[in-house]
Amino acid sequence: VILAIFTSLLLGLANVLLKKSFKDFPPSISFFILAIFSMLLWAPVGLIFGVQFDQWLLGSFVGVMSAIFGQAIYIYVLEKGELSITATILASFSIYTIIFSMLFNNERPTSLTLLFIALTILGTIIVSLPEKLVKSELKKVSFILWAVFAAVCIGASDTLVKYYINNSSVGSFLFFVSFSQLVVSFIYLRLNKQPLNQFKEIISKYKDYKFALLGSLFIAVATMFLFLSFNFTLASIASPIAASAPIVTVVLALIFLKEKITPKNWIGLVLVMLSVIALGFLTA
Repeated sequence: VILAIFTSLLLGLANVLLKKSFKDFPPSISFFILAIFSMLLWAPVGLIFGVQFDQWLLGSFVGVMSAIFGQAIYIYVLEKGELSITATILASFSIYTIIFSMLFNNERPTSLTLLFIALTILGTIIVSLPEKLVKSELKKVSFILWAVFAAVCIGASDTLVKYYINNSSVGSFLFFVSFSQLVVSFIYLRLNKQPLNQFKEIISKYKDYKFALLGSLFIAVATMFLFLSFNFTLASIASPIAASAPIVTVVLALIFLKEKITPKNWIGLVLVMLSVIALGFLTA
């Protein structure tokens, strides 16, 4: 649960940083940087936890699926539309994780756990939604369909990852997915027609790449924490906690931008915080 909470905090911060980076670079740039950080972080941690090298074929397949449907599509959709709406819909991935985990991983959370999971999701949605929902405006955002599709894909990906971890090891997954993600990132760059030689300027032009670098680093660490949390608790518990990431955006705005939190957002914040604490006690 603690790992999932750290995932939420880092994802919330990363969302803002990556959104800023998209003004200068396409999502494929951030995803490639994410793949580099993942290789440097996940592979060594995987070796520490232990790698079953005889599982390399299945591990590579699961790694590719996770890279595409769990991370690449997340960053791709994050670029589209208003961040508050996109983050809200993406946060619903935990709902699909719960559904898929109950169907395929035989996870059976208690009724009380399900209640607090539902409250966590509800609180996240309350905070993330704009103050006014105008039908005419919502019709303009075609990216909503992409975000819904991405949420389903992420939920399915997390379920597959949890299944592999249960039958192999979290170390094996982290090791194999780090290589798979790098391969997928090369393909993503090619599809976006982005040359590799541009990355030679990252050090000399750090200020231009700082949001992409920091956002990608936080995503890499957050995702690693989420995968590690799957090793200790049910995916149907870890995912909803991680999905509360949009809450962090509101908190950061309060602290650093001196923005006011509306009564609606306070309700959502308190709901999520109390639910996360309750989940912690239930799974302790």
